[in-house]
Amino acid sequence: MKLSRYSIELGEQYYYNSSSNSIIKVTKKIDEALKNNSLQLLTTEEVNTLHKNGFIVSKNYDELQILKFNHNRSKFAARNASFIIYPTMQCNFDCYYCFEKNKKSALDANKTALLSSAIIKFIKNNRLNKLSIRWSGGEPLLAWAHIAEILKNLNNSVLDCKIYNTLATNGYLLNDEIITKLKDFDFQEVVVTLDGPESIHDTSRTIKGNNTKTFQRIVHNIAKLSLYVPVIVRINIDKNNYNSVETLLKELAGHHLNHKDIKIFCKPVIPCWSCSPDKSMLNMEQFYELEKTYIKLCSEYGFVYALHPNFQSSLRCPYYQINSFMIDPDLKLYKCSLYIGEDEKSIGYISQDNSHFLLRDKESYIQAINTSPFDNEECVNCKVLPLCFGKCPILWEKADKAHDEGCIPEKTTIVSKIRNLYNL
Repeated sequence: MKLSRYSIELGEQYYYNSSSNSIIKVTKKIDEALKNNSLQLLTTEEVNTLHKNGFIVSKNYDELQILKFNHNRSKFAARNASFIIYPTMQCNFDCYYCFEKNKKSALDANKTALLSSAIIKFIKNNRLNKLSIRWSGGEPLLAWAHIAEILKNLNNSVLDCKIYNTLATNGYLLNDEIITKLKDFDFQEVVVTLDGPESIHDTSRTIKGNNTKTFQRIVHNIAKLSLYVPVIVRINIDKNNYNSVETLLKELAGHHLNHKDIKIFCKPVIPCWSCSPDKSMLNMEQFYELEKTYIKLCSEYGFVYALHPNFQSSLRCPYYQINSFMIDPDLKLYKCSLYIGEDEKSIGYISQDNSHFLLRDKESYIQAINTSPFDNEECVNCKVLPLCFGKCPILWEKADKAHDEGCIPEKTTIVSKIRNLYNL
């Protein structure tokens, strides 16, 4: 037997294994054996328990090859697909850091019908078992009628395919009718964004054109929504609000939003593909250190801190998957959300004559699919590889392949997050 390369010490004799997703508390004797790699001191029963939970593995067991197999199985899963759909690039907010202010395209009735038909044909032609759709924007609820029409068309078709929906929204337009429909359409999760406590949020996230404050209405909507659909409150972090997270958590706790159906997730504001970093943005190293504090604060105020999206899914994101695309309101296809609206980065489109997904840049498509975290030495030697399956290749390239760039925060915060998640 040998120690797993993916075991992480949590402190106080707790260990977490990122490959098996197991947590174990051990005796002092086992703790010393694991730290000193002296497995010969363990009893047969102790060895079997550690082996069963992935903390030690057979000597000839190649954990890296198993991960690679799982990754390839997921990326080439021909009967699974994932779409991120942008029904509109317009927004009702006027956030100072937004890079999409000049993007005005939106679905109309004809494009909605065309997109519905294209998705149905894609499902049937590929005999999909599972389709995950994430609705984003812009502010997607500005196009809620089109989203509802597409989902109604999908539900009315005879499809032997399970469809999973999630939504990212600023939350201002949520109302009883939309919340009921989200429940009826079986949305798995809704991400609602805030920029900090009321005093800060209402200076950065106001209604476009009239500077209407939005915080109280959004918080009210989160409270109602969480009764029917799990909610992640995503806090956009930069140098303007990084030290106000505790005040926000205190305000949310005061609204009794610190319960099991609401999680907190902090995310740094990042530039778009064609933009340079703004001076108000944090670098990744700065954010990673701040996030450790945010996790601790969440625990103090009774909140669960969410793990990174696609956690342990064998794929970092849809970029790698053969049947995954981002679809903009003009029905152009992309392989990365950072490319949305950059016409030269589009790899295809949905044809108007037969509503099929057509690739016009097969070389870029194939390059994306063939990108592998196992070709990156930093990823191969990382203990959280089984959680993320590689750094973002787009952000990594944009940062001139700097160390730690494009990584998920869990690379440095996994101990804090696991202890918070399981109340250790």
